[in-house]
Amino acid sequence: MALIEPIRRSRLYQGIVEQIEGLLERGDIRPGDQLPPERQLADQFQVSRASVREALRTLELLGIVETRPGGGTFVRRTTPDDLARPLTSLMARGHTVADVIELRGLIEPALAALAAERITAAQLAELEEIFAEQERKVVDAEPWGEQWLQTNQRAHASLDAHRRILAALSARDGDAARRAAADHIKAVGEGILRLIGGSKSA
Repeated sequence: MALIEPIRRSRLYQGIVEQIEGLLERGDIRPGDQLPPERQLADQFQVSRASVREALRTLELLGIVETRPGGGTFVRRTTPDDLARPLTSLMARGHTVADVIELRGLIEPALAALAAERITAAQLAELEEIFAEQERKVVDAEPWGEQWLQTNQRAHASLDAHRRILAALSARDGDAARRAAADHIKAVGEGILRLIGGSKSA
């Protein structure tokens, strides 16, 4: 991966998140691209693998990347979560992950409710195709140990959340879409804050 700089700050994982987000915004990496392996990223950023794992987990929970069990980490293709992606750039301007989570909690449920009212049949069909593809990847993943188990559990939880959102959009039920999105963001936020709280030394 080009243009990576060593991370020199107390919150190492946040510096990694910011750089990867910057690479994506500049087009140096694109949706669908696979990120280098964890060990290679640690060497390039000159940080521990624990810091890289924390950054990748944060990026996954923010909806920027997806970890495919047994297949590596990939930049996510277009999904409804991309509506909130610009919020992550706030981190580069001194805002915390908690700030981003709070903003997502305010904005995304409202966006989901609005989408339930305005989504077209073609857009709904595209979302259903994306969801089906993600579901196939999770089901087809080959088990490879404890890390696979944790990733697979997160993937199933994410699928369940997006299944509820998709069902609400399909039913044109704005209230259900709002509730499903709010529950999803709450779970995402709790996961991120739990991760950060358990990795202060990374």
